[in-house]
Amino acid sequence: MQTQETEKKICQIHRLDVVAVDLKSETRLEDKYLCTRCLTDKIDKENMALLFEANQMIQSMKTQSLKQSKEENTLRLTNLKQLSSSIKSFINYIKTELGKLLHLVDQQIEQIQNEIESKETKIEIKNFDDEIQILSENYIGNFNYNIPQEKTQKQKDIELIQLIQESLQSQSKSQYFSQIMESIDQIRQSTPIIQQANINKMSVKEFDQHKTPCLKQTCNKHSKEIIMFNLNLNQPNFSRLACVECIEEVPIQYISLKEANKRWKLFVGQQEDLIVKNNFRRENTFNTVIKEVKQLKDYYNDSLSEMLISIDQQLQKNNTDIQDIINLQEKQLFELDEQLIQKIIDFLSFEDKNKHLIELQEKQDRLDYLFYQNIKCKLDSLIKHDLLCKQQLNKF
Repeated sequence: MQTQETEKKICQIHRLDVVAVDLKSETRLEDKYLCTRCLTDKIDKENMALLFEANQMIQSMKTQSLKQSKEENTLRLTNLKQLSSSIKSFINYIKTELGKLLHLVDQQIEQIQNEIESKETKIEIKNFDDEIQILSENYIGNFNYNIPQEKTQKQKDIELIQLIQESLQSQSKSQYFSQIMESIDQIRQSTPIIQQANINKMSVKEFDQHKTPCLKQTCNKHSKEIIMFNLNLNQPNFSRLACVECIEEVPIQYISLKEANKRWKLFVGQQEDLIVKNNFRRENTFNTVIKEVKQLKDYYNDSLSEMLISIDQQLQKNNTDIQDIINLQEKQLFELDEQLIQKIIDFLSFEDKNKHLIELQEKQDRLDYLFYQNIKCKLDSLIKHDLLCKQQLNKF
C-alpha cells in the first residue's frame, strides 16, 4: 500500500513546524497540531524553553553581565580614587606636621648643646639689689631659702614635649586619616550589584526559522522591516539600516541580521575577555595598594605609640638627688634625722653652694639631650619611610 504523503503544517500560534498531534477526542481540530513550543508549554511552561530561546537568554545574560560589570567597576573606580586621594592628602599632611616637630626638636637640641658647651647655667645677677630681690623671693625664714630654679628653660622643654605629644596623638584623629578609614570601610562594605533579567517580552521573530530575521524597528523611508545592515564606511550617505526596498534601490554590499548577530557575538566575547583581563590586573594593583596602606598604618601606629610612651616616661622622670633636695626644703632643720643633717652640713660647707644642684641639672640636661636625639632619629625614620611609601605608590 502506498503511504499518503503528509502535508507540512505550521503552528498557527507560534509559526513553527508541527511535530506532534493531540489525539484526545475532546480537543478542537485547530488545537490538535502542536509545535515544539506548544509541547514545552504543556510540559512545564515556567522551567522549559526551546533551544533558540535558551540561546536568546544566554546572549541577553552576557549583555546584562557586561553592563552590570561596567556599573560595578565604575563604583569601584570611584571608591578607590577617593581612597587614593585621601592617602595622598594624609601623606602630605603628616609629612608637614612631622617636619615642623622635627624642626622644633632640632632647635631645642641646638640650644641645649650650646648651653652645655658654654657652661652658661648659672644665674646671672647684675647688681646687689637684684641679688636681694632674688633672695627675698626664695627666703622661707629662719635663715632657710629655696635655691632659685631656671624655670624658663625647663618650662620650654615641658611645653615642647607636650606639643609633640598632642601633635602625634592628633594624627589618628585628623580629617585625612578619618577619610582613609571611611574609604576602606566603604570598599569593604560595598555589595555586588544583583539584577534579574526577563526576555519574555522580546520579539521571537529574530529567531524564527520560517521568516527572514528582522528588527522590531522599521525603515524610515519605506516603513518596512529592517532585514540587513550597511557596514560600508565608504558609503556614509546611505542608511545603515536597510529594508528589502532599500536593497533593491541601492544594491551595495549589505550583511544579513544573522551575520551581523554572529559578528556582534564575536565582538562581545572579545570585549568580555578584555574586561576580565583588565579587571584582573586592576584588582591585583589595588590589592597591592591596600596592603601598602595597611602596612603604612601599622608602622605609623606602632612608631607613634612607642614615641608617646617614651615622651610620657621622660616627662615623668625626676632625678633622685634633685628630688631629695626639694624634699629637704619642705622641712625645718630641727625636724631632720642625723643623716639628713649631715647632708645639709655638707651642702653648707661648699664654697659654691649651688654647684651641686647645677651639676645635677647639667646631668639632667645631658640626658634630655640624648632623649631629644632619640626622638629626632625616630622622626627622621618616619619621614624616610613616608618618602619610600610615596615612591612605591607612584609606581602604580
